[in-house]
Amino acid sequence: MAFGEIHPQSPAQSITGIFTSEILPALAEGGITELVLEALFYDPTIEQDLVIFYKTGQLNEKETPALLANIELYTDADLIKSLLLKARELGIRVHPGGLSRETAQATIFQRDFSRREDLRLRAQGEITQNILHKINHLLEQGRRVAVFSGRRHNDIHPTPADSVNGVNFGTFLQERLGNAYFEVDLMRGNNIRSPIRPEDVPQDGVNIFQEDNSYTLVFPQ
Repeated sequence: MAFGEIHPQSPAQSITGIFTSEILPALAEGGITELVLEALFYDPTIEQDLVIFYKTGQLNEKETPALLANIELYTDADLIKSLLLKARELGIRVHPGGLSRETAQATIFQRDFSRREDLRLRAQGEITQNILHKINHLLEQGRRVAVFSGRRHNDIHPTPADSVNGVNFGTFLQERLGNAYFEVDLMRGNNIRSPIRPEDVPQDGVNIFQEDNSYTLVFPQ
């Protein structure tokens, strides 16, 4: 099951808090034991700090400096911290699925990243490959896995350009897992994209749109 978000520009746009409070408990109840996060660098220091975090429950500069520094790069850092704490409480193991540090330095940390399609495609392509590698490794161990990443990566029906550019893992997982793979996009009312329209945003609760094994859950603003 792969959950996709629209990356937020502010904490108010973030879906992470809703994912933590509404989705994670349901995943744990359904038997999911592993969660791959795009937000975490695909790096040995992050893996090591996650081991310490799961042993101690500590997320600070002394015990887990690399993990904490990674999280604090994001505008919704406090929500990501809460996600990790809730996952640990529920018995869900978090795994990194983002960029390597080297690629991050060469792409997303460049001043002209937002203007250069070559850098964006390089970053998105590596994220796709790292997530796919981690998922396949966990599946081979017989684990039940969920993913939380950008919505461009998890599509069952990607755009032709995304298929050509290698920024999508959804089609590969559907080929491997068949109907056991689900794409679930998460949006909130102040951060929506086509085909969701403003009138599709609920005042409360959640609106669900489905096409085959592809779902979009729309939450209030």
